Amino acid sequence: MRSRRWMLTTLLLLTAAVVLAACEADDADPDDADAEVEDDADTDTDSVTVGAFDFPESLVLATLYAEALEDAGYDTEVQQAGQREALIPALEAGDVDVLPEYNGNALDFVLGGEAEVMDSDETTEMLGAEVADDGLVVLDPAEAENGDELAMLPERAEELSVTEVSDLVGQEDDLTIAGAPEFAERSTGLVGLEEVYGLEFGDFLQTDACGPETFEALSSGAADVARLCSTDPPILEEGWVVLEEDQPFTLPNNIVPLGRDDALDDGAREVLNDVSAELTTEDLQDFNTRFGGEDPEDAAAIVTEWLAEVGLID
Repeated sequence: MRSRRWMLTTLLLLTAAVVLAACEADDADPDDADAEVEDDADTDTDSVTVGAFDFPESLVLATLYAEALEDAGYDTEVQQAGQREALIPALEAGDVDVLPEYNGNALDFVLGGEAEVMDSDETTEMLGAEVADDGLVVLDPAEAENGDELAMLPERAEELSVTEVSDLVGQEDDLTIAGAPEFAERSTGLVGLEEVYGLEFGDFLQTDACGPETFEALSSGAADVARLCSTDPPILEEGWVVLEEDQPFTLPNNIVPLGRDDALDDGAREVLNDVSAELTTEDLQDFNTRFGGEDPEDAAAIVTEWLAEVGLID
């Protein structure tokens, strides 16, 4: 609810700003038009609008980008604007200047769901090539990743001697796997598990996407295996076992700044690359634990503390 109220406030402020700007334009002296355009051009690269997807982790990451840029002397604002279908067009249109993206999911989006499994560097390189014609640029990816993972309770994994996905082969007929509805249909879900590993689970328990229903299904024993996101707090807090993909079938999803080429000057790019150089998956897990729970901490306070700890701000 906190983020929804924030989004509503932002939209109202944006609406008011448009109305005010229209009124001022009516009263403006035409002779001043050239001077105003010149002033705007002078300040474009000093102002950066950071976009965020509509879920807590993305909002924290966008706030992180904004705080780092602000400390470097840029005027920033954060706009949370839905999912990729809304944010990528907003980026291309110039309504947003940069956003924290996930390299694999972003590439799969621009390729219409046809991205092949590659390593993270290859994925980032291809993403940069695919978006360049749209005036977009991909900066350095972070080690931090929010990827698709299969997890088990430690005691269940030990009982079945499972550490890798292929260890499930021959045992899956008696196992229940839990995940969101789309997990049953995607190449990064049950379809891929069958094609790559030959796995056909005895039962599929439909839950939510990396959320409380999935956590409860695994912790209660209703499911033996669950599809989680690598930054889900229980992985860190409960010590759940993440199964290694010994035959990769999911895309990497490292955090990477995706921005407009003409909106990010060299200084802004350096700031964002410095953030990527320090950001780890464990940091994301910590952010999600602190911001995504029932009593969330302030996102700005979380990222300011992190920036100071890694030495990016004083």
